This record gives sequence, C-alpha cells and structure tokens, in this order.
Amino acid sequence: MWFIPVLIIGLTIFYAICYYSSKSKHSEFIKFLLVLLTFAVGYYLTYKDINIGLHYNISFYIIPFIYIGYIMKKINIADRIKSFNKWQLLFISLISLIILVLIIKFVPGRPDIANNILWNPIFYYVCAILLFYLTYLLSNFIVKSSSNVVVNLLNYIGKHTISIMCLHIAFIKLVDFLFIHFMTKNYALLPKFVFSYSKLFPVYVVIGIMGPILLELTFLKIYNLFYKKMHNKECIS
Repeated sequence: MWFIPVLIIGLTIFYAICYYSSKSKHSEFIKFLLVLLTFAVGYYLTYKDINIGLHYNISFYIIPFIYIGYIMKKINIADRIKSFNKWQLLFISLISLIILVLIIKFVPGRPDIANNILWNPIFYYVCAILLFYLTYLLSNFIVKSSSNVVVNLLNYIGKHTISIMCLHIAFIKLVDFLFIHFMTKNYALLPKFVFSYSKLFPVYVVIGIMGPILLELTFLKIYNLFYKKMHNKECIS
C-alpha cells in the first residue's frame, strides 16, 4: 500500500510546482528546475539512507515520472503512437524490450522502491520509461490485432487497477496458504515474497487479478444495498 501515499504526495508536490512556476514568465523552465530539485532532494535522502516518514523521499524521486507524463500529454504523444500500424508497434516494442533486458542483465543491482533502494538513478529512469513505453505500445498492438472480447476484458481489468494493486499480494499469499495447508504442509515457505511456488504462477496471476475485482464488486454491492436502505428510510421519515 506504500504506493498510494507516494502517489498522492507526489501529485500534490507536482501541483505545487505547477502553481508556483506559473507565476513566472519562464514557467516551463522554472518547472523543469523545480522537478530536478525535488529529484535531487529525494536522491540525497535515499543515498544517505534517510527516511522522513510517509515515503516522502520516494515521493520526491517519482516527480520526474509525473513531469514526463505531463510533457507527453502536452505534446500529445498518445495520438502519435496510435497512428502507428500494428507491425510498427510490435517492432518498437521489441527494440524497447531488448534494450530493457540488456540493461537489467548487465547493470548490477536492482531497484526496490518499497524499501527505499533507488539503484542507479540513470538506469532506473531509463528502464522505467522503456517499460512504460513497452506497455503502452503493446496495449495499442493488442487493440489493433485482437478481438473486441480481448480488448474489452483488458479494459475491464484496467478499470480495477487500484484494487488489484492494493490487494493482489494478499490474494497471492492466500493461494500460498491454501496450497501449503492442504498439500505440502511446508509452512516455512509462507513468508516468502512474493510467492512460494513458481509452478503455480498461472494460478497466482488469475487469483491475483480476479480476487481483488470480485472483492471490490462485492463491497460495492453491499454498500449500494446499505445506501439504498438508508436512503429509503430517510424518504419515509
């Protein structure tokens, strides 16, 4: 759940940057400098292993991602990507994937944002941007080359992203617990992160996605029933 306060704090900081930079004649340049400054603060805190609570240090160095998203929206990169045909999308996706794999394979270390490990800052941002583009390019490739059923299914899953992000680990560990309890009795594996049995990976994926969605729908159903009852009582009174 660490990413929710990080996202909220990061967006708040970026909105503050936009607000104060808009008062200057050189607003875009000032905005760029403030983004660099917030990143520098976040990197310094991480480098010195200083944790100021509520993941503020992580929030500082996600600001460049928010800024990149802001620039992409401003130059309308989404429509440019959508103008590619499916083979262009696939080719660019493969190039991005190859670069990403080469960096991960040959550059030592790994990022662990939840535990305040930034890795090499240059490669961290390069890999993150490549992965974003890879995901976006592939999603457009799927839209242009798949049936409406597949596209609608992915859209439906996408609408429940927050629930999945918040709860997928809980459902994955539930699968672990049930498998261990009824099959292996090897409870020592239960604390293993993220999952305990690689052979169950397809099960983890399905349950990790469908479990949070079903729980969210159940909660909304109960909430709506309760809300309707309360609303009806108020109308009667």
